[in-house]
Amino acid sequence: IFFRVQFNFFCAMPGQMDMSNMENDPLLLSECRSFWKGYRFHDTEKEQQFQNLYLPDLLRFCQVWCVINVTLDTVQPLANTAYGFSPAFYLAHVPGIATALGLLILVSCFPSNRRHILFWVSAATVLTAASRGLLVHFQSEALIGYSLQDELGEVTKEVSDNKAAMDQLESFLGQRTIISVLNAQLAQGVLNFLLLACAGFAQSTLWSCVLQPLVFLAALLMSPDIRMHMSAVPIRCTGMFIAYTLLLVRMRSDSLTRRRTFFLQRYFQVALGKAVESSRKADSILNHTLKNYMADSAGEIDLFLDRFEKEDPMYAELHGATISLQRGMRACRQRQAYLQLTSGDYRLSLYPVELGTFAKQITAGRDMTTEVPCLRVLLDPTLLGLIFDNAISNAFKHGHTDHPDVKLAIESMGNVQEQPKQMVMLSFRVTNMANPQRPALTQEYISNVLAGKGQQGRPTSAISDQIGLQHTYLAAEAHGMTISFAQTGPIVQLELQVQAEVLPTRDSAEHQRPSRDLSAFPPNRKICCIDDSRTARRLLHHNLVTWAQTNDVKVFGQEVSEVDLFVSEVLAGAHIAILDQHLAYGGDNNVLGTDIARRLVAQGYSGLVCIRSANMGSEDQEQYAEAGAHCWFGKDMIMKDMVKALKAAYLDTPAASFPRDAPVEPRTSRRGTFTVPQGPALNYLPNVVHVEEVMD
Repeated sequence: IFFRVQFNFFCAMPGQMDMSNMENDPLLLSECRSFWKGYRFHDTEKEQQFQNLYLPDLLRFCQVWCVINVTLDTVQPLANTAYGFSPAFYLAHVPGIATALGLLILVSCFPSNRRHILFWVSAATVLTAASRGLLVHFQSEALIGYSLQDELGEVTKEVSDNKAAMDQLESFLGQRTIISVLNAQLAQGVLNFLLLACAGFAQSTLWSCVLQPLVFLAALLMSPDIRMHMSAVPIRCTGMFIAYTLLLVRMRSDSLTRRRTFFLQRYFQVALGKAVESSRKADSILNHTLKNYMADSAGEIDLFLDRFEKEDPMYAELHGATISLQRGMRACRQRQAYLQLTSGDYRLSLYPVELGTFAKQITAGRDMTTEVPCLRVLLDPTLLGLIFDNAISNAFKHGHTDHPDVKLAIESMGNVQEQPKQMVMLSFRVTNMANPQRPALTQEYISNVLAGKGQQGRPTSAISDQIGLQHTYLAAEAHGMTISFAQTGPIVQLELQVQAEVLPTRDSAEHQRPSRDLSAFPPNRKICCIDDSRTARRLLHHNLVTWAQTNDVKVFGQEVSEVDLFVSEVLAGAHIAILDQHLAYGGDNNVLGTDIARRLVAQGYSGLVCIRSANMGSEDQEQYAEAGAHCWFGKDMIMKDMVKALKAAYLDTPAASFPRDAPVEPRTSRRGTFTVPQGPALNYLPNVVHVEEVMD
């Protein structure tokens, strides 16, 4: 019964499977070594994973086996102390006790030896079988002597003079005693049987099954008493050989079944991992493509609107479309944050955030009121945008249909003096009027949604997308915010509190470096741009000419052959180089902007290197800095704001601040890895990211 339970435990799998022919699977056998090698996997790592899968259960059963054997071999001689047996009777139990106790200490106190547990178990069972055979000799000898001298003392005296009667008596007692002791030791040997069944088929357990009957028989034959009564031995030893042969056959079948189960599980895990990775890459490509198309669409609208009076109500819908496209690009970026939050891989990235600018961008195109202090603090703009984009959208969607009265209020709780390293508690609140046609929001409902128990599609005045509510709480937790979401009367309020470091605002420049006067940006700078999008090239050219006071703007990227032309033109005296990160020309012709940036740096270019990309995660920004870029901008950033940030970066970068009229002579760089300067350019990097993150 125990063996059956062990087999079912190890071979159990979800659902119904036909395991009748698993051990003859040719694919499995091709992955394993031969029978005499225990069907070990050829791959050492795979074999170790397989052994580790069953190690905890084998370890526990091995410890139980050791305790039972030590107990039996200790209690058995102690229970017979009253009979006055010879010391040899008691000493015969020592090998069994030492073997079990040694194995227990080895696997329990020395974890490094557990990877060889199959060998130790096999060795222990063989030694235990030998000690059982010796015990038959010593116990039989002691019990026969005790029976003749004590239990049948009077009978012995009566027949002592009759040699034939005495020989018959000794033969009868010896036969019965040896059978009794032999049966007892064979019964106790069932523990070895069960331990090997649990351990499974391996090279060491194979030899254990072969050697145990042999060493047991050899130990029996060492006793002259047993050799005199051989009639009791053959049947029982033959049964022992048959039992271990059947065990070996069963262990082989079960082991191959286990290995095939493991093989299939591992195969499906690898296949699932590849599928997930492929899906992630496809999602990333789709995300990137959508952001590029939306950026191009927003750019086309901007180019169109620049021809007309922008305040004309006739074009208000186009302004709204631009804002919606920018919001969609921001949502694409937030999707990456969603995935990282749910997998627990999100890394908090703190950057300077102008609260006024953040509120302006997050509420753009929405009829709502704001109350925001003039503060600049360190926060994670991605998580901040994720939370409040979701909160504000749902406040309009699920609030009062006629008068939602949505309001965003940010309040600093305490006296803010803009001292270095000053921490302030900020309170963010989004409030709206509840829809009277929907059920009131309750804490029980919120708890159920966060626990995944909410009813899908249930009408409520709260966020109806329950996954969105879960992600909002996840984002708040990742940022270290305390969050409360409740309805009081007709008012629904989402409040978040977070402690943030206050930075000097741009008009308190006496505490930091002087703020740059963008009018100091020199005119007629030579700017070279490369982008694979025709719309992006037009948009860059138009806005740089309009806002950077220069007519010397050259754009490249229509085809892959223009990459070399771009590099040559930049090295021929360009002050600023703007690179698209992903230049997609199909097949093997795709080029990364970071590769071009490294190429420029390696050839001695010292002007301003800027990268435009739809991917602005922390890992992406680290790659841009490592490649030698001084600043980087998201494609969802308003072009006018990008040009302003570009001017500031140019003025803040010493290498680019000095006009160079002579072309750069190509040379081999001695720098192994580009390091971002530790001067004003480095101080400016967070500001660029801040603009990109908040003003998109």
